[in-house]
Amino acid sequence: MKKYLVLCVAALVCFVQMAFAQPQVYTPFVYKQVQPPLPVKPMPPVSANLKPVYIADKDPYVTMMNHTQDLITKSMANCPALKNRYATIVLSAERANNFTANLKWETKYAFKASGFSVERSLSDTFHFIAQNFAPASAGRDIKRDYQLPDHNDYSGISFYRVRQVNFDTSYIYSNIVLVKGYDSLPFRVYPNPALNRVWIEVTTKLTGNATIMLYDASGKILQQQALNCAKGLLTKQSFDISRFGAGLYQVKILMPDKTFVTGKFIKE
Repeated sequence: MKKYLVLCVAALVCFVQMAFAQPQVYTPFVYKQVQPPLPVKPMPPVSANLKPVYIADKDPYVTMMNHTQDLITKSMANCPALKNRYATIVLSAERANNFTANLKWETKYAFKASGFSVERSLSDTFHFIAQNFAPASAGRDIKRDYQLPDHNDYSGISFYRVRQVNFDTSYIYSNIVLVKGYDSLPFRVYPNPALNRVWIEVTTKLTGNATIMLYDASGKILQQQALNCAKGLLTKQSFDISRFGAGLYQVKILMPDKTFVTGKFIKE
């Protein structure tokens, strides 16, 4: 009986030891490769790479700005990229007096331009007719300025544009600009047709002397008379035309402000 009791106690002790024993983890063997040491290259000091710089401030180099700008302009004008740039033309206009409108336009990259046709349309922008032509200025500048007066005695609104004609027969148009009509003055010639005497009525902007001149169809002056006018007041003057031959005659008045007004009448 004692033998069985001793065996049971020994078995219980073994069981307890196995139950509370810590498990061992297997760690695989890893081969570590040893890297060779990097070569160390001695670096030269920074001062060894620096070289002294000497500035000659006694004899500075002088550049002429006008000459430099001229060289730049010529180089740009001969540059193919600039030659292929789209040419532009900008027009402006204003009335100078009752008979003249002043036109000005500016071109850029117009290297192929041979000339400019000035076109005008009266009252609208649909009936442009060539009035004058200006040749292109010599030179290779990128930007060029032009101006040209145009005879315009139209009392209504006029419209202008400029057509740039190129050597290769292509062309471009400028913008369209408006020019107002001249300031019309109360001016009347009556009766018309007339037989023996004609009357002229005119109102001036300034006080002073006006000169009335009568011309025949060939432009020959037949009569001339001074007229004292007051600003804003109607002035009348008559002419004896009984000795004139039948036909068309012109009246031209030099106003106190040195402008002209014209009219016509028929002698029966």
